[in-house]
Amino acid sequence: MSDSLFINACYNKNTARPPIWFMRQAGRYLPEYQALRSNYSFLEMVHTPSLACEVTLQPITRFGFDAAILYSDILVISEAFQLHFDFIEGKGPQLRESQLSVAEIATSLAKQPDVETLSYVYDAIKLLKPELKETPLIGFSGSPFTVACYLIEKQSSKTFSNIHSLINSDPDLLHTILDRLTAVTITHLSNQIKAGVNAVQLFDTWGSILSGTLYHDFSLAYMQKIVSAISAYNIPIIIYSKDTKHKIKSLASLNCNVISVDWDTPISSLITHYPTLAWQGNLNPHTLLKSLPDSLKETKLICDSMKESQGFIFNLGHGILPKTPLDHVKAVVDYVKG
Repeated sequence: MSDSLFINACYNKNTARPPIWFMRQAGRYLPEYQALRSNYSFLEMVHTPSLACEVTLQPITRFGFDAAILYSDILVISEAFQLHFDFIEGKGPQLRESQLSVAEIATSLAKQPDVETLSYVYDAIKLLKPELKETPLIGFSGSPFTVACYLIEKQSSKTFSNIHSLINSDPDLLHTILDRLTAVTITHLSNQIKAGVNAVQLFDTWGSILSGTLYHDFSLAYMQKIVSAISAYNIPIIIYSKDTKHKIKSLASLNCNVISVDWDTPISSLITHYPTLAWQGNLNPHTLLKSLPDSLKETKLICDSMKESQGFIFNLGHGILPKTPLDHVKAVVDYVKG
């Protein structure tokens, strides 16, 4: 991997063109994915190593992205505690054990996690490594707070009323939940690394609903524990934040290698303030739904603004959208590759 543009950029020492990959690059916008999905449920594909391997490889084969990201989900980690999410078309993830109170969820999390239930994730990684050859593979997990949001809300939410209520009424119980999720996240990421991933990304998506000391206490502090533990493996650690411009000072304190930036933050404005960090992002995924000239115009603006950086990875500011035209993706990849 010594010649990998992606790995070199993660370490802020890439002197060639920027590498490119997209969050959710293996997914619903691809016809080959849809063909496979017509025969299997989302969970069947995630739980079957050969299928997860096939889906992970699809965008690499079609577009030649410079890194692959494992086809999985941040919520599978709950299975180690016998908590399960079903993925309902049009509704998103929903906790199967929806009858449980928050206290009962905490009791489930207090039990010894059975990480062997996640062996299908590590088996998929082992299948992928020889297929990917020199293409780096990214493993991932959700931040403890983000996963806790889904567990406590029991589904996707726009208001997060349950988690806000818990912060106000019983913060100690939330800290107990976050401690347990932090420990199993460290184990899950460690196992992915041992299976062969070349970098890991931590998705702090719902840290965006917190600010100030609440963000530090309930999200950042637990991510710091994870980064400190995973740093021992000497592979790149990427942190994705959905509210980068308001969280950047806190995120920079984590001692990660790369910060993945959402589309609301001018990525080039961050370099001078944090010269040792590498940066990933940050094309608005909605831009790819516009005309091809618009897609290429925005791509050029980002690339031009980062052309002096040795630590820039071209990506989106969030996951690629299902209706994204394939020719727009190809054109952007071709442009970045020069």
